[in-house]
Amino acid sequence: MRNAYVRLVDNSTGKEVLRYALAERFSTETALVFAELDNQGGAWRFRAVGQGSNDGLQEFVDRYA
Repeated sequence: MRNAYVRLVDNSTGKEVLRYALAERFSTETALVFAELDNQGGAWRFRAVGQGSNDGLQEFVDRYA
């Protein structure tokens, strides 16, 4: 994978709020978490992750369940 990124866009303005580009190529991984976005007490939090895995879908289900 090359030039991969995730971005957050303000839906009301269409403007890009942030962009996180992956530095690694992740050539052997079967799954990838780019970032996490959650709402805590009315405040949005973005956390860049960039973590690859070969553990399969169940590992991701267990992690976020």
